[in-house]
Amino acid sequence: MTAAAGAARGAGAPLVRRRSWLERVGRLSRKYPMGAVSAVALVLLVGIAIFAGPVARADPYQVGLGGILERPSGAHWFGTDNFGRDAFARIVYGARVSLLVGTFSVAIGTGFGTVIGIISPVAGRWPDYVIQRFIDALFAFPPIILSIAIVSVLGAGVTQVTVAIGIVSIPRVARVVRSSTLGVLSLPYVEAARTIGARMPRIMFRHILPNVLAPVVILVSAGFATAILAEASLSFLGLGTPPPTPSWGQMLSGAAQQFVRQAPWMAVFPGLAITLAVLAFNLFGDAMRDALDPRLRGS
Repeated sequence: MTAAAGAARGAGAPLVRRRSWLERVGRLSRKYPMGAVSAVALVLLVGIAIFAGPVARADPYQVGLGGILERPSGAHWFGTDNFGRDAFARIVYGARVSLLVGTFSVAIGTGFGTVIGIISPVAGRWPDYVIQRFIDALFAFPPIILSIAIVSVLGAGVTQVTVAIGIVSIPRVARVVRSSTLGVLSLPYVEAARTIGARMPRIMFRHILPNVLAPVVILVSAGFATAILAEASLSFLGLGTPPPTPSWGQMLSGAAQQFVRQAPWMAVFPGLAITLAVLAFNLFGDAMRDALDPRLRGS
């Protein structure tokens, strides 16, 4: 009987954990409904980008001379462009480009920014002063102008745009992480670790880094929205994704402006895709901030 009861409890334990996880997700969804809606939208966006081939139903590069500037229909949900290419297929594949640029640029900005933000106050007064003056110099330039300057040096392309957006996002992450690091350095357990002889690398990775991850997570979610918008802006200016690779920003430039009255769907649907993606990331970032910030958790 005892063995049977133990086996029953062991078999039921995963169900209890599963129910607890679902209850936690449901509670967070009820508390932050806009965050839940934005999370679902982001999951759909990622799914569309991963399974772009089956979702698109058409080749985004295929030129159809017999179907130029067709209106949205059952055959072409978002119409066709001035080359007869399916606009829906190009938007679907453009989501893949936007998410790739967003992922790697956020990784660059977050990685380097976090390292700089932690090392700067730990290194000492003068290294911190020099690093912060360099950060201030980067802050002096508007992000889009600095991105254009970097892309002009590196050249146009997806990789170059990703690096440029990542470099531009480093100062913001570094400044936020530095502020959090200064607060953690003054806490008693850090002083106690120093007293017992703990080396600074151990203090940085064991005590400081875990306590500055909450604002970093919020910056990551907001950084995706910024990266998508920056990539679209650079592609719109002709400095981003080179044609004929599908890109939301590129679809808004050139022919979309030329045929805006004759074929408004060429500009409406890419613009709507950018708007919804940026809005979803911003709402998700706001929900993450409310959930992770103890000062806002009860508001």
